[in-house]
Amino acid sequence: MESLFYASVSKQYNAFELKPFDLKLNEGEVVGLIGANGAGKTTLLNILEGRCCPSSAEVSYRNQAMNPISWKKNPVVALYDGVCPFCEKFKPKDICKIVSDWYPKWNSKQYYEYLEILGVQPIRIHQMSLGTKNKLMLAVMLAQNAEILFCDELTTGLDLVAREKVLDLLKEYIGKSHAAMIFSTHIISDLQNFASRIILIDKGEVILNTEVSRILEKEQLPLEEIIYKYIKENMQEVKNNIIEISR
Repeated sequence: MESLFYASVSKQYNAFELKPFDLKLNEGEVVGLIGANGAGKTTLLNILEGRCCPSSAEVSYRNQAMNPISWKKNPVVALYDGVCPFCEKFKPKDICKIVSDWYPKWNSKQYYEYLEILGVQPIRIHQMSLGTKNKLMLAVMLAQNAEILFCDELTTGLDLVAREKVLDLLKEYIGKSHAAMIFSTHIISDLQNFASRIILIDKGEVILNTEVSRILEKEQLPLEEIIYKYIKENMQEVKNNIIEISR
């Protein structure tokens, strides 16, 4: 498959450091990003999305160099961060009228189809639950018909049934469009059932970057146990390095 996106990034501020990391996204690839709170997941996504100024960054789309800050304005990119930025008095139809002028590939018909599939009623935003707002913003993201999707905490606020419906919808979208996607999550089953590759971040460092099927075959353990194993091994390695330095 053709490589859609490449980034090489790092970030340092105050006491936190996101160590240098290279990311490549291929057509149709779904990458799951996981790590403890404060590990660097959101920082990495914010840099990739152009929302956070990196200490260093190189970004390219289809082998063409892009500005790492302004490139998020490119219509091939769609973002999801669980935030609904629209006026609380708006209904879904009001959002459609506004954003249809923002995105060159916007498809209103698809937008309303996504809303129906996800069970989003034509009510005002302030009447919606957190989960419904998230589903609304998912419909907004998908109706842009973007090639690259960046999603932070994609299934937050969704119950089990809604989460499966969201993931099924995303699988269908990616299968038809061959879009690439990277998403952060705390839910291991989302990784195992949806991601083709996982990236594990711990203390600002990528300690695992592999295909899900490959690591499952290698370790012969449930994915949750594999993740805890790598985090534990990384903690021990850090301790050993500290001891070595102090000698």
